[in-house]
Amino acid sequence: MRFILFIALFLLQINTAFSQKALPAQQLLDTALSKAARENKKVFAISTATWCPPCQQLKAILHDKEVATLLEKQYVLLYLYSAERGKKEKNNNPGTLEIIEKYDGYTMGVPYWFILDAAGEKLADSYNGAKRSPDMMKKYITYPDSEGLLKDFEHILERTSALTNKEIKLISERIKKIAWL
Repeated sequence: MRFILFIALFLLQINTAFSQKALPAQQLLDTALSKAARENKKVFAISTATWCPPCQQLKAILHDKEVATLLEKQYVLLYLYSAERGKKEKNNNPGTLEIIEKYDGYTMGVPYWFILDAAGEKLADSYNGAKRSPDMMKKYITYPDSEGLLKDFEHILERTSALTNKEIKLISERIKKIAWL
């Protein structure tokens, strides 16, 4: 009897684990902003998807050991899934598109990233200073995959963090190696 009860509870746990939906985006953002306020950091939020090659390239850059060590001193990293498809659609964080719209972001594709101060004010985003227009995508930084976009990314880090010039240059050199520039 105990064995049957054990199996039933085990199957219930598995079913619950696989049927859980992703946490709401606003809840995740509120938690990240609270942590940023406590730790005197900014929030680096990324709207992403697992199937997206530029998203995975950006993630590889941000999680590179040397880059992550420097960025973690300045930013709380937040991934918001908004474009998963098929069986993975349940992994989308409900409300991500509304948050992106709130910060005047790009809701038609991924990755879109933005940096907020601890009060939730947008400091920078992957539009790289461009206004919504047909030319906007010329300045759009999915990840810094060219010398020009890398320089723009460096300027964003300068404006939104207390990283030193030496640290920003180290990040740039790592990005060049990771992104094959």
